[in-house]
Amino acid sequence: MTFSIEREQITAVSSGGVPMGHIAFPRIRPGLVNINRITVFPRFRGQGIEDAMLEALLSHLTDSHQKAVLTAPSAQQYVARNPRWKTVLPGQISCVTH
Repeated sequence: MTFSIEREQITAVSSGGVPMGHIAFPRIRPGLVNINRITVFPRFRGQGIEDAMLEALLSHLTDSHQKAVLTAPSAQQYVARNPRWKTVLPGQISCVTH
């Protein structure tokens, strides 16, 4: 699996070149994005694609010194389970929970 990051979206692509899912992260302002939509296509569900995409995206944001607001519930849950990624959250914001 590889990841393609273009503009405000990361896409997971299989070794055969088939898109497996994507995460939308529109920019709120310079240096701050909103992880607001995560999609894994049905035939790839249950294979850890969502976690792999989140891991790649959060790593990318950290490397590029960006912060993220998490409005997608599964992103909130992922960061809650993996507290090392709380550093990507801006200031006093932790997670928006539903």
